[in-house]
Amino acid sequence: MIRTLNSKNRQLVISKRLAVFTISLLFLGCTHNIAVHPIGSVTVKYPERLKAKALLIIPKDFSGYVYKGTGSAVTIPGVPLEKWVFPVGELSSDLIQKNTPLLFEEVETVTTPPSTSGVKKARYELILKPSIEYFNFRPSTNIDSLDLRPSFMIASWVEIRYKLEVLNSDNSIIFRTVVTGIGTSKTSPADFASKASLAKSAEKAVQKGIGLLLNSLYESEELRKSF
Repeated sequence: MIRTLNSKNRQLVISKRLAVFTISLLFLGCTHNIAVHPIGSVTVKYPERLKAKALLIIPKDFSGYVYKGTGSAVTIPGVPLEKWVFPVGELSSDLIQKNTPLLFEEVETVTTPPSTSGVKKARYELILKPSIEYFNFRPSTNIDSLDLRPSFMIASWVEIRYKLEVLNSDNSIIFRTVVTGIGTSKTSPADFASKASLAKSAEKAVQKGIGLLLNSLYESEELRKSF
């Protein structure tokens, strides 16, 4: 059975496609810098601190992580995608440094790993090494069903994958976890691909991801048995 569109539906489809194309032209060749804002804490409270002295290593490729790319934005043939810049490393670094001391009795932070002898001399029982493994985003969840009514909302999303390795004083890995933080934020068609919406999604993804990372760490039986 072949389905045909009546003139009214055909006009609606054409209008939607023109709207998408027009919006894309507005961003043609542009680079968009997303301004993320500091987050105070993760949303989980920890009943007690673990009785261990931990060293948190925040390398520059973590604190300085900046995503530059097109993410999973919908492509239109013949129209180059605009680039987006998300400086989520500093936000991630700030959040993990603020919240890790809530897990352990003593935490020190450095940017470069000390030698094995330095670790033993300082009597660190655990060495924490976080990293950002993956980043992706999309301005809207379903551009193909774009509805131009003011009441219709489009959700942008951001996905960040974090990894955490925990080593003992002999520099042997005793715990490893990988988690994914996903943040979404709604905007209206009139404010399509809003920087504010994407910034909010990125902030939520960081908060969710770092929260999951620290929860996995706190709840690990392997970790508790190691000190």
